Amino acid sequence: MTSELILIRFGELSTKKKNKINFINQLVNNLKTKLLPYKDSYEITKEYDRLFLKINDLKFEKQIIEIIKNTFGIFSFSYVFKINHSIDDLNKICTEITKDSKAKTFKLECRRNFKSFHLNSTEIKQTVAPFILNNVNIKVDVINPELTIFIEVRQNYIYIFKDKILTSAGLPSGSSGRGLVMLSGGIDSPVASYQMMKRGMSLDYVHFATPPHTNDKVIEKIKNLVSSLNRFSDKKKQKLYIVNFTFLQNEIMHIKNSDYRIIIMRRMFYRIAQILAKENNLSALITGEALGQVASQTIEALSVVDKLTDMPTFRPLIAMDKLEIINLAKKIKTYDISIEPFEDCCSLFVPEKPVTKPKLFKVEENEKSIELWEQILKQIIEKHVTVLEVE
Repeated sequence: MTSELILIRFGELSTKKKNKINFINQLVNNLKTKLLPYKDSYEITKEYDRLFLKINDLKFEKQIIEIIKNTFGIFSFSYVFKINHSIDDLNKICTEITKDSKAKTFKLECRRNFKSFHLNSTEIKQTVAPFILNNVNIKVDVINPELTIFIEVRQNYIYIFKDKILTSAGLPSGSSGRGLVMLSGGIDSPVASYQMMKRGMSLDYVHFATPPHTNDKVIEKIKNLVSSLNRFSDKKKQKLYIVNFTFLQNEIMHIKNSDYRIIIMRRMFYRIAQILAKENNLSALITGEALGQVASQTIEALSVVDKLTDMPTFRPLIAMDKLEIINLAKKIKTYDISIEPFEDCCSLFVPEKPVTKPKLFKVEENEKSIELWEQILKQIIEKHVTVLEVE
């Protein structure tokens, strides 16, 4: 038996009470945006705590299912059979599902949302189970069944299904504000982007390039990362800001205390990122930093950087180890892009022995040794930022 009707569950959205409708509307809008290429191939209807999506053209089933799996705010989905309020039809469908499964044991789970239905949940199970047992060579096992059949009695129809397929869960992207990701091109920042979209943020991205030290292949790599992450986004296209950082980088390389260069470089990144964020109504910065992973990610180093900003900086990977991050990167399919051998400016200019416990007064002293850095930074913002839209 096959079904073209899909029941979509909200998971965490079900706890949102008065704001629930706003989250659900955002989820529906996100789904419609992603399904735009298949707009004539599906129908979607909304109930209080469920969505129902009907696939009208099965040749696009695989693509539609992949979109459902990658849409935050959806906890799980099931292929379902829809029937009228008929016990005879319910018996028939449940029996056919059981026969097709070839399972040796089963149990029934019933949920009666429509309280006016003439049987309660227990009575429904007591009616359907004997019918199955009389028509199929199978046994009941309520502890560890090979097959579970779920029955939902709703106001207009009864829905029957056997599998709950888990998805990305989280909150709908775009329901928790907008942020700017500092996207390096490594493994970590794409995973951080995924994590923040999962918490409902809508994202733009900024990358710092240093041509000719970094080449066009790095930019293509960054664009490919953004494109890959777009599967989880609330938008058809995501903005990518490419900042030409070369001139300021060259000035930083003249700082005598080489161990402080990477910290000062990162402080300049944060300054530029915050300006771009404010200019574009973005309310937070996001990075892929994890505590202690490298010299610039110690408590002291992060503290020296944080003193620059007056907007939140989210670090969703802060307590993750590298293996956890790599496994998640593989799961979301950014890992293979991230490990392409095109280096970003951070990796190219790391000193041999970077400071791990920088002192703020020393950082500020070294910054003062860069002549006219504030004017240089202003010029970068005004003349050396390229804005791309990536699908």
